[in-house]
Amino acid sequence: MPACELGRQLRERRGFCRGRRHSCNCLHADDRRRHAGTFPPPSGTPDGTLRHIKRPVPALKRPVASGTLGYVNATATPNERLRTAMQRTGATIDDLALCCGVDPKSVERWLTLGRVPHRANRWEAARRLGHDEDYLWPHAPGREHRDGATQSELVRIYPDRGSVPRGTWHQLLGGAREEISILVHAGLFIAEDPVTRRLLADQARAGVQVRMMLGDPSSALVAKRAEEEGIGAETVAAKIRNALSFLRPLVQDGLIEVRLHDTTLYNSIYSADDQVLVNVHVYGNTAACAPVLHLRKVSGGTLVAVYADCAGRVWEQSKPWNGEDA
Repeated sequence: MPACELGRQLRERRGFCRGRRHSCNCLHADDRRRHAGTFPPPSGTPDGTLRHIKRPVPALKRPVASGTLGYVNATATPNERLRTAMQRTGATIDDLALCCGVDPKSVERWLTLGRVPHRANRWEAARRLGHDEDYLWPHAPGREHRDGATQSELVRIYPDRGSVPRGTWHQLLGGAREEISILVHAGLFIAEDPVTRRLLADQARAGVQVRMMLGDPSSALVAKRAEEEGIGAETVAAKIRNALSFLRPLVQDGLIEVRLHDTTLYNSIYSADDQVLVNVHVYGNTAACAPVLHLRKVSGGTLVAVYADCAGRVWEQSKPWNGEDA
């Protein structure tokens, strides 16, 4: 069989030929050079020897979210809420990076590119800046996540305040590291307990801010609450004055802050950092006979934030009490 015919058959079968160069007038030798990737073959390459050609591999695309970053804002919109919160609190990029345990470049991407950090970092940054993470990153968690997180904030329900163990109250107040906030009408069971008063004083000396809000005994709303409970119009006011007498030494020593409020109180709120005991108010019953919710802050949840905001608003509109007769 002629060599050129043999070469054609081999090329049809295998696409190229491994034999020697043929002397016939066919394109066999040129084809081999083209298969080798060069024409003519480079120096040092034996004529007629083919190289193994690797098919080019497409470059891998870098993931949009890298490092410690989580969700991504595809429009790269700067996070102005985060920037404003940092400016108001005086926090720098390095401060926030140190707080969250990330690189400062990550914080820069949160600000300039709208990147959304992981849940743990969102929680730490929100605590450092004094805002709820849903405000700083409103599009981070989905609705399903928020609902699940909110349900997870409920630790336990007590049928009445008397069912809450005494140790739970002391653990709540004694575990605070930043702030204790108590919003009540009278809160006499707190004020008259010497162990609790000593605990509040020790926490204040350790640097914890202790704020208590009691009802104004001269308020018409306090008298109305007493009538609704069916215990007499002046009973709640008398409880408040009694509680103030127990708290007076702590106030005069500058250990705690007490304010008197004139609001319609739907719940008594006892909060310590990220934990809250909510004593709901029921028409016709005293607070001691009403249920208590034990809540603990969970990233993405909203219950604790709702009650914390309520206590903050009441604090702002209450009047300071410095130990004088009320």
